[in-house]
Amino acid sequence: MIDVLSLLYPKTCAFCRKKIPRQVSGAYICPECQDTLPWYTGAQGPDLFAPLYYRGAARSAIHRFKFKRAVSCAKTFGALMAQSVHGVTFDAVTWIPCSLPRRLKRGFDQCRLLALEVSKRLGLPLIPMLTRKRHGRAQFKQPDAKSRELNVQNAFAARGKAAARLAPGARILLVDDIYTTGATCAECRRVLLEAGCHSVRFVCIARK
Repeated sequence: MIDVLSLLYPKTCAFCRKKIPRQVSGAYICPECQDTLPWYTGAQGPDLFAPLYYRGAARSAIHRFKFKRAVSCAKTFGALMAQSVHGVTFDAVTWIPCSLPRRLKRGFDQCRLLALEVSKRLGLPLIPMLTRKRHGRAQFKQPDAKSRELNVQNAFAARGKAAARLAPGARILLVDDIYTTGATCAECRRVLLEAGCHSVRFVCIARK
């Protein structure tokens, strides 16, 4: 039987944006990118999971996702992120929230979209456990690791009602888009641990 929807709306690769052959079922990555993407080949975990390095086609696709409103990429990114998580049990997924000015400018919170896909694929509840207390300068604009650390210091707080939905000692999977120095993730982990979580581990699309 002819798949009319696939004819009208052909799937495209999230990385090179080429059409994916109809016979490649369930995929949003073309065979060429499957072979050439900068896959992360190191050991996953124990604290950070990531499917890709932040370079080449991966970097370009993430840039389109964050700054060009290519929100359809979230499905592919989330699938890859979920596949990279293994060997650890979690109770819930949460995400590092985008500041209100950036969310209004972009029209979406990119980490929330990723967390939604990850939670679906891992079969875990998605719980908003963090809020931003202030809007700082973008992390990628910071000149060094120390500046990144200071830029996010005390920038987050735990959402009391959301945290109360989990039993004390919950194991949390925290979603971010890119892992560079880990300053933002470390600050969010501190906040969640102080709120009573037992452990916080990270998953992102790509790591530098």
